[in-house]
Amino acid sequence: PRNASKEIERCNPATQQRLRPIFDKTLLIFEQGLLMAIIHGELASNNIFAKADEITTIFDFETTEYAPRILDVAFSYLSFVYDEELDSASVRKELLKGYNSAAEIKLTSQEEDYFPTAVRYVSAATAAWCFSRGYKEYGEKFLRAGDKE
Repeated sequence: PRNASKEIERCNPATQQRLRPIFDKTLLIFEQGLLMAIIHGELASNNIFAKADEITTIFDFETTEYAPRILDVAFSYLSFVYDEELDSASVRKELLKGYNSAAEIKLTSQEEDYFPTAVRYVSAATAAWCFSRGYKEYGEKFLRAGDKE
């Protein structure tokens, strides 16, 4: 998330025109007084090892930052709905339920209200990363996944 603006600037002008309105509209996520935490920034199934339904290792901390914690939940959500194989409403319900069952501080109603905004922000930021490196197909998938919320 912290480098999203830089990633958009690296995209071609047509892609910038697509991403900038989404990005600008969702930046408000940082101005709402949502609970902040040190977040992973890319908490997806490909950055987690598990054994027997227990997480054993989380790795790839290069995107760690202090930001609204709902952004980590949003990225996890996107990683599950990205391939369009799972029902997005079910993923959201189970992800929020699982987060709240494990978290010391459960998500607030305000965080849950801003979940769609967080998803769209993370979707645009991740798509920008993909587009700026020539991974157009992946960028499009992230944008589609962000539209599901």
